[in-house]
Amino acid sequence: MKRILTSCMDRLHTLPVWKLVSLLGAGFVVLLVALYFMTFYQSEQKQDLAYVVKQINFAISAENLEQLEPYVDFRALGRAFAKDLYEVQGLPPDKKAFRAISEQVQMVVLECFRARRENVTQKAIAENTKVQKVEKKYQPVGERPEIKSNEDAPNLAHELKKVPSLLPPDAPTQLWQHPFVIQGGDGAVAILSTSIHHTELDYTVELKLVARLDAVGWKVVEVANAKELIATHVAAQKKLYQRYVEDFQTENLRRRQLMNTHCFITECRAFLARRADKNDASLVVSIEGFNMGTETLLSSGIRCSLKNARGQTLATLPLNSVRHVASSDFFQQSWQVELFDAFPETAALLREETVQCTADVSAVSIGSGQIVFLLPPSERENIRRLFDPEYTPVSK
Repeated sequence: MKRILTSCMDRLHTLPVWKLVSLLGAGFVVLLVALYFMTFYQSEQKQDLAYVVKQINFAISAENLEQLEPYVDFRALGRAFAKDLYEVQGLPPDKKAFRAISEQVQMVVLECFRARRENVTQKAIAENTKVQKVEKKYQPVGERPEIKSNEDAPNLAHELKKVPSLLPPDAPTQLWQHPFVIQGGDGAVAILSTSIHHTELDYTVELKLVARLDAVGWKVVEVANAKELIATHVAAQKKLYQRYVEDFQTENLRRRQLMNTHCFITECRAFLARRADKNDASLVVSIEGFNMGTETLLSSGIRCSLKNARGQTLATLPLNSVRHVASSDFFQQSWQVELFDAFPETAALLREETVQCTADVSAVSIGSGQIVFLLPPSERENIRRLFDPEYTPVSK
């Protein structure tokens, strides 16, 4: 081989200059002709819808956005989707918001592909594409892990992280396993169709894309059934939000039952011990109850509502008890609080002849090491804010 190359180089050196120039010119012409035919061939291929659909599916399977870009106009896709979103939700015209939504649609597609760029084993692919129903965040009584401190308590806002996006996280994998097919159209417009299952919200929809033929070739420009996708997704999000709220209420009911079992209050009494010729008094609150649980009650927190004879709440008094109460035992404890008329709440109490009270358990600590308390209302507000960023709680 080396001899052949050496011989060819020697012959080139011996050729006249005009022959050498002619050879180089002929080679350049051949190269230009080859490039022309290659460009023409690629242009002809882009005019072939079946070829374009094949390339789209191949780019999706390879998770290659650069390879997908020649066949999808992401900017036009975002604008068309934003327009449909405005119509579905009846939003007022706002060019700045419209542009932001259009860009956000493009970002959703980009993030969806970036999330799947890492190596995924066949086992992981199979697991991700299974129809997975969203599990309940809270389990029934008896199946929950022990709550040993505030840090161990479930936090809905942290569990949810963010509201599920329009595209499920495994969308590229699903589109690879269920590629687009040509559903219909004419010589200038075509519909590409497939189905996709939203694993986070547990619904399946048909995904239809509109491809148009221009001077360059076929290119996807919009989602044909965008309004249907939006309506289905919004309905699923509302259902998810409602389920989180119901789970929140169910969990607090479970906790309240557990607290009341170990600190079951049977009676709450309150009276004022007034002093002669003075504007102050001692408030005495007495609470009785039973431990009906299986564990020893180590301590408890109690909210005592103080009311007048007409049932109006005048003040709320937090009480704490560190008295140990064995299972099935009775307990009774009294608290004495000095009242002065310098504060509005105490002044309202001092004006009453008689005071009544009701008591609710707010937290208990039991022998197993559990500390049980209610989830705060702010937890529910955090859930609402995830689904509606513009939501503002009403101050009481």
